[in-house]
Amino acid sequence: MENKLPDFVLADLYRNTIVSVSEGEKLTNLPRKENSMPPPDTKAAQELKWFLGDNKKNILIIIAEENVAIISEESLSFLTKILAAFNATVADVVITNHGAQARNNTFLKETFSPVCVILFGVSTQQIALPFAIPYYQIQSYNNCQYITAPDLSSLNSSSPEAKSEKTKLWVSLKKMFEI
Repeated sequence: MENKLPDFVLADLYRNTIVSVSEGEKLTNLPRKENSMPPPDTKAAQELKWFLGDNKKNILIIIAEENVAIISEESLSFLTKILAAFNATVADVVITNHGAQARNNTFLKETFSPVCVILFGVSTQQIALPFAIPYYQIQSYNNCQYITAPDLSSLNSSSPEAKSEKTKLWVSLKKMFEI
């Protein structure tokens, strides 16, 4: 004796896996499954990704580098060493490139709620702050501390001048992060 399920039971059991193809119809002409995802829009994805980091400690780092979306490998390697010196990682901060996409302080504050902002090669006027500060001076404003420094590429050198600038930066960062 042959057991056969009624057609409506089979159709209900396999509603998402059985495909009926008429003779001569190509499989490529069939509609896509309901749960299949469209291919990603890479241009939109690139426009969305304008920062790096998870902002776990609410530290915003703004750099200025041309011809890179966020940060070059050399600068990221150097910045990672700076972060490690005060027990932080890229996950603890947000890095954004003012050279690739300028954003003002109001937008950045609303987006990331930083308690500290470190500007490498970017002036306070470039992000629309109402004050100017010399390199390595900590300035409190609107429940946030700001510090400016030369761009990362000029600090990332073994020259005596670069070593002197890194020392000044380290002294200021120690004050800012109370190390």
